[in-house]
Amino acid sequence: MVTRFVALTFTILLLLGNSLPAWGTVFTSARMLGTSGGLLADAKDLDAAVINPANLAFWGDRSLRVRLLSVSAGVSNNSFSLADYNSYTGSELSEADKTDIIGKIPTSGLTLDGEVVATALAVAWKNYAIVFSGLGALHGKFSKDYFELLLYGNELDRTYSIEDTEGEAYVASVLSLCSSYIIRKGSADTLALGLTVKWLRGYLYGGSSQVEGGITFHRYNFEAAGTIAGKKSEGGSGSAFDFGAIYKLREKWTFSASFLNIGAINWTKEVEEGIFTFQADSLMLYDDRDTLDDIGTDTTIYGGSFKSKLPSKMILASTWKSGERWTLGLSWEQGFRNGPAVSKTPYLALGGEYYPTKWLPLRAGLGLGGYLGVFGSLGFGLNFSGFSLDFALANRGVFKPKGVAFALTMDLFM
Repeated sequence: MVTRFVALTFTILLLLGNSLPAWGTVFTSARMLGTSGGLLADAKDLDAAVINPANLAFWGDRSLRVRLLSVSAGVSNNSFSLADYNSYTGSELSEADKTDIIGKIPTSGLTLDGEVVATALAVAWKNYAIVFSGLGALHGKFSKDYFELLLYGNELDRTYSIEDTEGEAYVASVLSLCSSYIIRKGSADTLALGLTVKWLRGYLYGGSSQVEGGITFHRYNFEAAGTIAGKKSEGGSGSAFDFGAIYKLREKWTFSASFLNIGAINWTKEVEEGIFTFQADSLMLYDDRDTLDDIGTDTTIYGGSFKSKLPSKMILASTWKSGERWTLGLSWEQGFRNGPAVSKTPYLALGGEYYPTKWLPLRAGLGLGGYLGVFGSLGFGLNFSGFSLDFALANRGVFKPKGVAFALTMDLFM
């Protein structure tokens, strides 16, 4: 009976965060991922349209730029590496193994993050751009108490809390219209401003809105009380905007400031709100007549609407160029909430790009903070007349990766 109760609760919490795997800044293209987001101030061409629209003003020498393909994806957690998974999966766990597993999970709980971004069409002309992209994002957090209960069994007179648990995921498409304007052009410096207006269509949303309570086991009974509530929808729409500024000094230094994804999606189609409330007091565990119906009520409310905020954030960045070969950059990304592809914990990135020849850029970067933690990346490109192909691979955690990301981007210049 207790096993069924724990399994059901754990399954419900998993479902709250279970969806297709966002549009974190470092995942927008292979060049950005390959430098861990360190070169955000030097976002070129169509990268500028999604990172800082003001930068479009500095790539107007090409009359037409078309993004043929751009796809990037990443999945990670904050506790376990691939080596841990291979070591423990399918084997009988010893007490030392269990202790090691629990020790890897932070007190705040296990987090899971995933994101996919695909650009279906993107065109830039002079200081303007149109970008159509699809994206998915996933964020889940699970209380450490769950794993201790599953691995060690129930400890008498201990309360196992579910309150460090949350989940949110969505899938959407975005149509972006971008423009930029140079408002000052001096002999040594230039200042430009940019604006992006976005129209969004949501296809799927699932998220927890309330998770509280816990369970305490005694020798002959247990006490449990709590509420698990979540929302889902199969369609919605919304709008958002980005704006930014770029300041260039003597062609070597670039300083960038941008605010991204200021807006929300209003979910209106097939809206459901589920509420599972459970309470038990002195329930005899050995009585086979006891069922989950005796301790919990499950309520589903249909209809209505609700809004989900986008992963809004602020980016401050700068780059330094040494001729045509070297570009080094530093960026600071600050999210305004915790959720899919965004964190209120600052993310700091250092990245570089080197051209050993004019057609082969080599890239590397290192990031720290945010929802990614320690983030290292490598990338390269093949730049020919009128065409470029870029690839990047990154790890969350450098020596013991706890996640992986990749990106592939193809652009055409006319």
